Amino acid sequence: MQNTFTSQDAVALFKEHTCFEFHPTVPGQLLARCGIINIPSKSKPSRFDAEHWDLVWQEMFLLALRRCKFDRSLQPPTKCFAPMLPQSQETKLAVQEKEILDLEPHPTRRFLEVPFEEKDEAKWRGARWDWDFKKWYVPSGMNRNVFPWPDALLTPAMRVVEFPSDEPGVPSKRRARKKKAGPQAKSNATAMQLEKEIDERLQFLLNKPE
Repeated sequence: MQNTFTSQDAVALFKEHTCFEFHPTVPGQLLARCGIINIPSKSKPSRFDAEHWDLVWQEMFLLALRRCKFDRSLQPPTKCFAPMLPQSQETKLAVQEKEILDLEPHPTRRFLEVPFEEKDEAKWRGARWDWDFKKWYVPSGMNRNVFPWPDALLTPAMRVVEFPSDEPGVPSKRRARKKKAGPQAKSNATAMQLEKEIDERLQFLLNKPE
């Protein structure tokens, strides 16, 4: 949230959220009446600290109700809490700059910054697509120099994600499913069972006393 707000910001937000319109000088007059600040002129829009935003909103709401009480032609304001102040341009730039400074490559997986129109070439060179990150990456064991694109820079939350190895020789954590016995396997099992029964009968006959 920004550190300051103007009286124009206050009345614009109040009108947007309650459908009740004030003159831009009203927020300064209300703060001066509450004894919070001294303003040089009550007839000119001013800039105030954001810590007074909730108080200004509450006073504007009460003032709107009083005006509607004495003027039936006015539409009473819709009850709602004070919205968040919009970020100033300076705050937006500071946040963007901080986000840029926090961006770094992933520590274990080499993600690539591939333009959309070059995705087919990336696939042809052997890159793989990560559906969660929505980015191409270099498979384990492949030479990074094969891919001409720069490393993709990720946020701290994305960099802490761990990935299992995708090398062919490394077993996966998932259990391998047991293959179902096919017709040939069933036929072999039946033949072995039959031979076993024949051997048992033959042995019985040989051992049978005369």
